Amino acid sequence: MMLFVVASNGSSGRKWVVLLALLLVIGSVAGAWALQQRGRRPQTTAKPKPLPKECPIDGDSAMETLKKICSLGPRISDSPAMKRQQKFIREHFEELGAKVTMQEFPGRHPLKGMVTLANMIVEFHPEATERILICCHYDTRPYASADPDYRARTTEGLFLGANDGASGVALLCEMGKHISDIKCNYGVDFVFFDAEELIYNEASVMSAGDPYFLGSTYFAEQYKKNPPKHTYKWGVLVDMIGDADLQIFQEQHSVEWRDTRPL
Repeated sequence: MMLFVVASNGSSGRKWVVLLALLLVIGSVAGAWALQQRGRRPQTTAKPKPLPKECPIDGDSAMETLKKICSLGPRISDSPAMKRQQKFIREHFEELGAKVTMQEFPGRHPLKGMVTLANMIVEFHPEATERILICCHYDTRPYASADPDYRARTTEGLFLGANDGASGVALLCEMGKHISDIKCNYGVDFVFFDAEELIYNEASVMSAGDPYFLGSTYFAEQYKKNPPKHTYKWGVLVDMIGDADLQIFQEQHSVEWRDTRPL
């Protein structure tokens, strides 16, 4: 499970209770997905703890949502499958009473030139001026970078993204069913970032490569340049949470610059 948390200063006890409850849901459902995806207990990871009895999150339901997303095909930015996914996400959350906004922005597609891309912002309790941000990317890579068949790098449709993309979306879809039940003074925004991995040309000694993180960069820039009426008190980013045995080395710059203050 890959998870990043950013918190502001001056947090009250109640705020932390809300955030930690959300993190518990994320960790618990991720463990459930991991076992289901592999169909057996991982040999190199600890057995996940069962969901608390009072937790309404349904791991089986989340897995079914993941399958529906994958059935749309590879959700590459500005592709027909991505547009189908956008329709699916909008309908899902609007049925739950959330406000859904498309944050469109121009971006360079390596094969098509300039295209219109879009982050999706889902707001629960939009009237709240202090909010919690939970986000993931919902695009899939055009091809598997480790695929030995280099012809795949010019052929879309070979990377389904069940873990790298769909798992985060499915989690937020399941969480959305219960956000309205959380009684607190803070709103919750789900943001689905587009074009985080629109990479056809990997960086190398001879080439700078295609840029990552177009959607999240645009979202952050707009939050700074055109401040909304609300403020985000915390941010949680989830990615690749469906892997039964995810092994990613700790990024060294994060080690160097980590905040060592006690929570």
